[in-house]
Amino acid sequence: MALNLMDSYHVLELAGEGSYGRVYKGRKKYSGQVVALKFMPKVGRSEKELRNLKREIEIMRDLQHPNIVQLFDTPHGGAPILH
Repeated sequence: MALNLMDSYHVLELAGEGSYGRVYKGRKKYSGQVVALKFMPKVGRSEKELRNLKREIEIMRDLQHPNIVQLFDTPHGGAPILH
């Protein structure tokens, strides 16, 4: 994993927005693979919300199913990068 994970991706365009954050269409710089980049600010989140988010990320790491997005990377202290 790169020192700054976002150095590995190009952000292309806003794909959607919700109460937890924004999702952008992105592309991996070295493979060209198209990905979804989800940005969720920690500011303003309760401790319970942050614990739930951490648990969701841990569960998603283990899931592999064609109808569920695949979790690729999570920058330290940041939002997951999903495929």
